[in-house]
Amino acid sequence: MNEYNVANLMNSSFCTDEKFFPSEEPITAVPLSIILRKLLVKEKQMLDVHIRQILEQVIWSALSLSIWDDSRLSR
Repeated sequence: MNEYNVANLMNSSFCTDEKFFPSEEPITAVPLSIILRKLLVKEKQMLDVHIRQILEQVIWSALSLSIWDDSRLSR
């Protein structure tokens, strides 16, 4: 569910008496599938490249943080 759909649901009559408090950190992760029609194959390939780059940056950032974490050295 995207943010727009969540906002619509939260503002609907279904949730009028409910209180929601967004978490600053996500508690779950789910796989993402991007499905496009055949005419958009090139766009899908571009998206794949960008997603791979983002994932590599996230992985390298996490690795560099764990390597330089001083608290691990003091044990």
